[in-house]
Amino acid sequence: MEALKPVFVYGTLKKGQPNNFLLSDKANGHAKFLGRAKLTSKYPLVVGSESNVPMLLPEKGIGKVVEGELYQVDGPMLKVLDKLECHPELYIRTDIDCLLITDESGCPSSDAVIMKTQVYFLPNFKPALLNLPYLDDYKDSKEKPYCPHDRRSFSLLDEVKVCQT
Repeated sequence: MEALKPVFVYGTLKKGQPNNFLLSDKANGHAKFLGRAKLTSKYPLVVGSESNVPMLLPEKGIGKVVEGELYQVDGPMLKVLDKLECHPELYIRTDIDCLLITDESGCPSSDAVIMKTQVYFLPNFKPALLNLPYLDDYKDSKEKPYCPHDRRSFSLLDEVKVCQT
Protein backbone atom coordinates (compact mmCIF):
# COMPACT_ATOMS: atom_id res chain seq x y z
CA MET A 1 0.00 0.00 0.00
CA GLU A 2 1.16 3.51 -0.83
CA ALA A 3 2.45 5.61 2.06
CA LEU A 4 0.09 8.37 3.14
CA LYS A 5 1.34 11.91 3.69
CA PRO A 6 0.00 14.24 6.37
CA VAL A 7 -1.23 17.59 5.06
CA PHE A 8 -2.34 20.57 7.17
CA VAL A 9 -5.12 22.60 5.51
CA TYR A 10 -6.03 26.07 6.76
CA GLY A 11 -8.38 27.57 4.19
CA THR A 12 -10.86 26.53 1.53
CA LEU A 13 -10.06 22.81 1.91
CA LYS A 14 -11.37 22.62 5.49
CA LYS A 15 -14.73 21.03 6.28
CA GLY A 16 -17.60 23.37 5.42
CA GLN A 17 -15.42 25.44 3.08
CA PRO A 18 -15.70 25.78 -0.72
CA ASN A 19 -13.02 23.26 -1.79
CA ASN A 20 -13.50 20.54 0.82
CA PHE A 21 -15.39 18.48 -1.77
CA LEU A 22 -12.00 17.70 -3.35
CA LEU A 23 -10.90 15.83 -0.21
CA SER A 24 -14.15 13.87 0.08
CA ASP A 25 -14.30 12.81 -3.58
CA LYS A 26 -12.97 9.22 -3.73
CA ALA A 27 -12.26 9.67 -7.45
CA ASN A 28 -9.45 12.07 -6.44
CA GLY A 29 -7.71 9.51 -4.24
CA HIS A 30 -7.66 8.81 -0.52
CA ALA A 31 -7.96 11.44 2.21
CA LYS A 32 -8.48 10.58 5.87
CA PHE A 33 -9.46 13.35 8.29
CA LEU A 34 -7.31 13.05 11.43
CA GLY A 35 -8.74 16.01 13.35
CA ARG A 36 -8.34 19.71 14.01
CA ALA A 37 -4.77 20.87 14.41
CA LYS A 38 -2.75 24.02 14.91
CA LEU A 39 0.69 25.10 13.83
CA THR A 40 3.33 25.17 16.56
CA SER A 41 4.56 28.65 15.59
CA LYS A 42 2.94 31.91 14.55
CA TYR A 43 2.54 32.63 10.83
CA PRO A 44 0.59 35.32 8.98
CA LEU A 45 -2.62 33.92 7.50
CA VAL A 46 -4.27 36.60 5.39
CA VAL A 47 -7.16 36.84 2.96
CA GLY A 48 -5.80 38.65 -0.04
CA SER A 49 -6.58 39.41 -3.65
CA GLU A 50 -9.89 40.20 -5.32
CA SER A 51 -10.70 36.47 -5.03
CA ASN A 52 -10.57 36.50 -1.22
CA VAL A 53 -8.09 33.63 -1.17
CA PRO A 54 -6.57 32.58 2.16
CA MET A 55 -2.78 32.74 2.03
CA LEU A 56 -0.28 31.46 4.56
CA LEU A 57 2.91 33.48 4.36
CA PRO A 58 6.26 31.87 5.29
CA GLU A 59 7.17 34.46 7.93
CA LYS A 60 7.69 32.44 11.13
CA GLY A 61 7.07 34.39 14.33
CA ILE A 62 4.73 36.94 12.70
CA GLY A 63 0.94 36.65 12.82
CA LYS A 64 -1.00 34.11 14.87
CA VAL A 65 -0.95 30.43 15.66
CA VAL A 66 -3.08 29.15 12.79
CA GLU A 67 -5.72 26.46 13.31
CA GLY A 68 -6.82 24.11 10.58
CA GLU A 69 -7.34 20.43 9.85
CA LEU A 70 -4.98 17.54 9.42
CA TYR A 71 -5.49 14.90 6.72
CA GLN A 72 -3.55 11.89 5.53
CA VAL A 73 -3.58 11.73 1.74
CA ASP A 74 -2.26 9.38 -0.91
CA GLY A 75 -0.28 10.32 -4.03
CA PRO A 76 -3.26 10.87 -6.35
CA MET A 77 -4.98 13.14 -3.79
CA LEU A 78 -1.75 15.05 -3.25
CA LYS A 79 -1.63 15.73 -7.00
CA VAL A 80 -5.20 17.10 -6.85
CA LEU A 81 -4.24 19.39 -3.96
CA ASP A 82 -1.07 20.49 -5.77
CA LYS A 83 -3.17 21.40 -8.81
CA LEU A 84 -5.63 23.43 -6.71
CA GLU A 85 -2.77 25.25 -4.98
CA CYS A 86 -0.83 25.73 -8.26
CA HIS A 87 2.19 24.07 -6.67
CA PRO A 88 4.98 25.01 -7.27
CA GLU A 89 4.14 28.06 -9.43
CA LEU A 90 2.01 29.90 -6.85
CA TYR A 91 2.15 28.05 -3.54
CA ILE A 92 4.90 25.72 -2.38
CA ARG A 93 4.28 22.61 -0.33
CA THR A 94 6.76 22.31 2.51
CA ASP A 95 7.27 20.54 5.84
CA ILE A 96 6.06 22.15 9.05
CA ASP A 97 5.22 21.11 12.60
CA CYS A 98 1.65 20.99 13.88
CA LEU A 99 -0.16 19.80 16.97
CA LEU A 100 -3.32 17.68 16.77
CA ILE A 101 -5.91 19.30 19.05
CA THR A 102 -8.93 17.06 18.39
CA ASP A 103 -9.36 13.59 16.97
CA GLU A 104 -11.47 12.74 13.91
CA SER A 105 -14.65 12.72 16.02
CA GLY A 106 -13.99 16.15 17.51
CA CYS A 107 -12.91 14.94 20.95
CA PRO A 108 -9.88 16.67 22.47
CA SER A 109 -6.70 14.84 21.54
CA SER A 110 -5.25 12.97 24.49
CA ASP A 111 -1.76 12.99 22.97
CA ALA A 112 0.02 16.33 22.75
CA VAL A 113 2.21 15.08 19.94
CA ILE A 114 3.91 17.42 17.52
CA MET A 115 3.69 16.01 14.02
CA LYS A 116 5.69 16.81 10.90
CA THR A 117 3.21 17.61 8.16
CA GLN A 118 3.06 19.45 4.86
CA VAL A 119 1.47 22.84 4.27
CA TYR A 120 1.06 25.19 1.32
CA PHE A 121 2.89 28.51 1.76
CA LEU A 122 2.81 31.52 -0.58
CA PRO A 123 6.50 32.40 -1.16
CA ASN A 124 7.85 35.55 -2.81
CA PHE A 125 4.68 37.42 -1.91
CA LYS A 126 4.11 41.13 -2.31
CA PRO A 127 5.08 42.85 0.98
CA ALA A 128 1.70 44.64 1.16
CA LEU A 129 0.12 41.29 2.14
CA LEU A 130 1.80 41.65 5.56
CA ASN A 131 -0.33 44.77 6.13
CA LEU A 132 -3.59 42.77 5.95
CA PRO A 133 -5.32 41.53 9.12
CA TYR A 134 -3.91 38.24 10.43
CA LEU A 135 -6.30 35.35 11.04
CA ASP A 136 -5.98 32.32 13.27
CA ASP A 137 -8.84 30.41 11.63
CA TYR A 138 -10.14 31.01 8.08
CA LYS A 139 -13.84 30.84 7.23
CA ASP A 140 -15.43 31.82 3.92
CA SER A 141 -17.97 34.62 4.35
CA LYS A 142 -20.85 36.19 2.46
CA GLU A 143 -19.27 39.62 2.92
CA LYS A 144 -16.01 38.54 1.25
CA PRO A 145 -16.76 35.30 -0.62
CA TYR A 146 -14.01 33.11 -2.03
CA CYS A 147 -13.87 33.14 -5.84
CA PRO A 148 -12.90 29.77 -7.38
CA HIS A 149 -10.23 29.45 -10.10
CA ASP A 150 -12.76 28.97 -12.89
CA ARG A 151 -14.54 32.25 -12.08
CA ARG A 152 -11.47 34.49 -11.91
CA SER A 153 -10.86 36.99 -14.67
CA PHE A 154 -7.24 37.59 -13.64
CA SER A 155 -4.13 35.73 -12.58
CA LEU A 156 -3.75 35.33 -8.84
CA LEU A 157 -0.05 34.81 -9.49
CA ASP A 158 0.27 38.33 -10.91
CA GLU A 159 -1.76 39.84 -8.11
CA VAL A 160 0.05 38.45 -5.05
CA LYS A 161 3.57 37.40 -5.99
CA VAL A 162 6.69 39.43 -6.65
CA CYS A 163 8.16 38.68 -10.07
CA GLN A 164 11.28 36.53 -9.99
CA THR A 165 14.09 37.60 -12.29
